[in-house]
Order: sequence, then structure tokens, then C-alpha cells
Amino acid sequence: SGIQDDDINKTVYPKHFLGSQGKKVTLAKAEPEDISLLYPDYDTEFHYEIMNLGVNTEGDFSIFYDMHYMEELDYYKGHPFAAYIYGNQPLEQIENRRLDNGKRLLVIHDSYALPVIPFLALKAQYVDAIDPRYFDGSLRTYIERTKPDAVIVLYNAAELANPAMYNFK
Repeated sequence: SGIQDDDINKTVYPKHFLGSQGKKVTLAKAEPEDISLLYPDYDTEFHYEIMNLGVNTEGDFSIFYDMHYMEELDYYKGHPFAAYIYGNQPLEQIENRRLDNGKRLLVIHDSYALPVIPFLALKAQYVDAIDPRYFDGSLRTYIERTKPDAVIVLYNAAELANPAMYNFK
């Protein structure tokens, strides 16, 4: 079964986000956008680990948000989009403690996938997320070791020209 609109709570931060293109053209030509953080409207329980940051935590869906990115409004130096799963990280590992389906997903991604990854963990027991721009391990070895049921590649189209995104050594 899928996730329905009434299964989700939304916290909206009005005019809190100026994307990378907006920063380039400045506020003189770009309008800040609203940014929303979404939360399932039912009980959740996860284990979440980001080794390079020393994050090793357990809790409900809110553990996927680093709220310090939402506290200060700075259109040019702030990064509210990084509130989603602590921004760009080499490797993140999620275990959904409310599921026992044994399903394991590997998401190979850039920053555009940040809001999507925690929601994938609502339906798979394990989700590993690798950003190849920062991951210095071997993707091939990681896949052989973890044996995911599916590999999902989520890139912004502009990243398709970035050779780092295809380093599957």
C-alpha cells in the first residue's frame, strides 16, 4: 500500500529557501520559495547512522532532519535543503525498526534525492544511501557485500555529465 496525503503532516517554512540558481541571480531577480518538512502521521521507529558525522541515533521520522539548518534565515549562506538527512553525505544507513520485510534498497544519489530517501525507508527495512561525489569506497564492493534487492539512481540531470557520479569501481 502506498502513502496517502492524509498520512503526512507538513511543516511549512514560508519564503525560507533560495535555491542554487536563485543564489546565482540574487534576490533582485529571484523570489525565495517555501520549504516544507514532511512527517508521517503514524508511529515510526528508525535506527539512523552517518559514520562520517558520528550520527548513530534511534527515534521517529524526525531524526532524519537536522533542524539547525532551519533556525537561521540566510538566503545566500544558509542551506535549508540540507535539513533533509543532514545534507550531502558519503554514506547513510537506515533501518526501519517497524518493518520485518528484509527488503534492502541502495540509493545512489545527489542532493536532489535528499527529501526522498527517508520516505523510501517507510517501505523497506534497510536503506543505504551513497552520494558518489563524496563516497571514497568501492560501489561495486559495497553492492557485493550488502546485496540490495534494488538499486535506485536519483540524479539531477545536470549531474549526468559529472564523471564522479559513475565511479562504480
